[in-house]
Amino acid sequence: VAKDAPKQQSDNRLSYEAEKQLMKQRRKVERRVEENERAVNELESAIAAIEAIMSTPEGGADAANYERYASLKKQLNEAMNEWEASMEELESLETNK
Repeated sequence: VAKDAPKQQSDNRLSYEAEKQLMKQRRKVERRVEENERAVNELESAIAAIEAIMSTPEGGADAANYERYASLKKQLNEAMNEWEASMEELESLETNK
């Protein structure tokens, strides 16, 4: 029985270290999710603002507004994809506790 104690202590230590590493990785992914959410919100606000400008006769006549709008929509799509990927990674980490 005395020989099992060092092995059990080693297993517990490994388990503790593995758990610590998992928590570190989870915090990192949570931060990435938050950053992606902020980016999505900022882009959605910018799109709403350009849509308001484009709804005016002057804004609707300016081709640069349409280019800006298309660029923002593309950035929003990319940000949504990044957010989705980070959420999937976070969910994966939570189910593998």
